[in-house]
Amino acid sequence: EIVPAHCTTDKGGGDDEFRQEGCCCGDICNKPKRGEDYTICQALLSADMIILFIVTFCGLGCSQAAVDNLGQIGESLGYPTKTVNTFVSLLSIWNYFGRALSGFGSEQLLRKWKVPRTLMMTISLVVPAIGDLIIALPFPGSVYIASVLVGFAYGVQLTMVFVIISELFGLKYYSTLLNCGQLASPIGSYFLNVRIVGKLYDKEALKQLARAGLTRSMVPDLTC
Repeated sequence: EIVPAHCTTDKGGGDDEFRQEGCCCGDICNKPKRGEDYTICQALLSADMIILFIVTFCGLGCSQAAVDNLGQIGESLGYPTKTVNTFVSLLSIWNYFGRALSGFGSEQLLRKWKVPRTLMMTISLVVPAIGDLIIALPFPGSVYIASVLVGFAYGVQLTMVFVIISELFGLKYYSTLLNCGQLASPIGSYFLNVRIVGKLYDKEALKQLARAGLTRSMVPDLTC
């Protein structure tokens, strides 16, 4: 009987390695332990990656929507241009601090108190939600606070995605899996920023034009 070469058993493990790398779809249900090297198919079709994709879609997508619309938010709340520029600067500065401190801080929390990075990622999703609520229910100076919260959490989320993917799926295909995982960020930004926030902004601006007795053709831009 002639047995195909890729189905033969080699005690040396050579064919097993070939099957694992070349036929990754054949062992999707036979995943290694977390932290070991996953194949690309095993990682992309795992529950961990699906959950991480949804979290990144919602978390980074919402944060990106706030970042991209911060100027319009400040303008709509009546802040002067100089103050709006301050909001943008605050967000950028705290975004840096979020990236810089999350790597060191998460390592210390993990070593000293066994706090998993997935829990830290969850906390980093709650913080910008508070910032979004502060923007939605404004009070004097609220956008200053929201800029700090959203900027810091956005930086933490970006860093946590890098680390969590390496810890869950290993480093063998890390670059490919990282790019696949990060794809959720621009997709989330498009749907939440362009398709939802953008349309709501235009809808409200048209309502304000109608109340002022104007039409869309009378103004160069839609502004709340």
